[in-house]
Amino acid sequence: MSKLRRELSFNDLFKVVGCSYRSVDIRTLAVKPDSEWTNAITVIYPTLVERDMLVEDQKRLEETMQKIGVAKVTHAKFLRELITSEALPDLVAQMSKGTFTIDSQSIRLREGYDRSQIFDYERHTLGIREYPVSGYYIYAKESAENFMGNLKLENDFLSVGQHILEFACNWLELSSLTLTFNAILALPMYVSLLSVKYPGDGNVLLQVKVHGSLVPRFRLILSLERLDGRVNRSVPLETFADNLSSFPSNEQREFMYLNVSHKFKMIPSEGDFLRVKIFDEILGIVIEKSNQIREIHAYTSSGDPFLNTASRFVDTSLVENYLIRTASTTKPGKTSDAFERAVTWLLSFLGLRTVELGDLGLGVLREEKYEVGETDILAEDTVTHQIYVISCSLKPPGAEKVDKIANVAGNLREKGLTVEPLMFVGEPAGEVKRNVKRVKVLDRDDLHQVAQTLRTGNLLEARRIVLEPTAR
Repeated sequence: MSKLRRELSFNDLFKVVGCSYRSVDIRTLAVKPDSEWTNAITVIYPTLVERDMLVEDQKRLEETMQKIGVAKVTHAKFLRELITSEALPDLVAQMSKGTFTIDSQSIRLREGYDRSQIFDYERHTLGIREYPVSGYYIYAKESAENFMGNLKLENDFLSVGQHILEFACNWLELSSLTLTFNAILALPMYVSLLSVKYPGDGNVLLQVKVHGSLVPRFRLILSLERLDGRVNRSVPLETFADNLSSFPSNEQREFMYLNVSHKFKMIPSEGDFLRVKIFDEILGIVIEKSNQIREIHAYTSSGDPFLNTASRFVDTSLVENYLIRTASTTKPGKTSDAFERAVTWLLSFLGLRTVELGDLGLGVLREEKYEVGETDILAEDTVTHQIYVISCSLKPPGAEKVDKIANVAGNLREKGLTVEPLMFVGEPAGEVKRNVKRVKVLDRDDLHQVAQTLRTGNLLEARRIVLEPTAR
């Protein structure tokens, strides 16, 4: 999708993209309502193809038209001429005065030719094109279809077995002739977004194909966006911009293949959007594309079906972001709940059944009137059937909190259950790790290591880091 500036003139547009063309293919459907040949509609296609190659194509078309008898129709002509790209501005200048010459035939334009405009061409073309195409339109007072209908040319074409409108659309490569234009210049802009990928951890990878002459002109904008329900639209979270010429590239013929790599500071969620724009200061936005992160995520398979499925919704990068950067990614007052939720996600990824208690205040264990201790999460390893009571803290906890989780584990062991205590801490907690109760503590450094290991798909090593008992 492109969105060019509306006030552009043909000369503005051609100044930017004209250097990328080699030849121009002009096709005109002309009719003779009186003594002069009049333009029904003309379509002009600048192209990268050499003129000599187009000549061969023109000969084949002319032979086909001879065979089917279209050339016998006396009051309509399908004219075609191939010119150099340097001659195109002169042709447009002629048309602005109401006449032009094609294939040695002088053609007058219909009324309305004094108005022209540039806007999106895609909706008028047949088929899908690799590159964005801008249309320079020279207006007419009525559509080509109505104009020809008034001349009653349909019978002439039916006599040679053709429907005039269908044949004309195919020959001109237009979707219909209901357009109120004298002429359309389909001006391709040779830049294409070949791929957009999100490997994870805030990194985005793009490959852009662009004509070498256009590389110095274009700039790139990458924007992470999130849907804001209050305004019902996506709002930017983080933006990056740079010149296309600043990225590594490989040259193939006249095109450059640019490899774009950028790491955002923020880790997006699967529901966020990446918007890509390529623009020129004269033209405006040449390419604009928005993808949800889940659509472009290049997933690393872990071999575990549940982990592969869960990571489509909750990426391991997002889990790590909540584990070690909770305060910067959540609303005030919600940081402890978010950290606890991320620990629960992590344990689920590692193959544990979990029950989250702390955010609802259900984690206090009592014996008669006395409080034994407190836990935030219950978990069971589905492989070993080991049960864990888990405490979560954003900051290194004091001895009292260590005692509480140790007391819960001890009390449950006395009842014949195989229970181990675990503590997860969102900051470095070296001193707490050396607690006298021998409770295993995983702090921010450990959580970062677990998330990195999990991201590589090494589930067994990630389980070992978390679940291996502390030496006693």
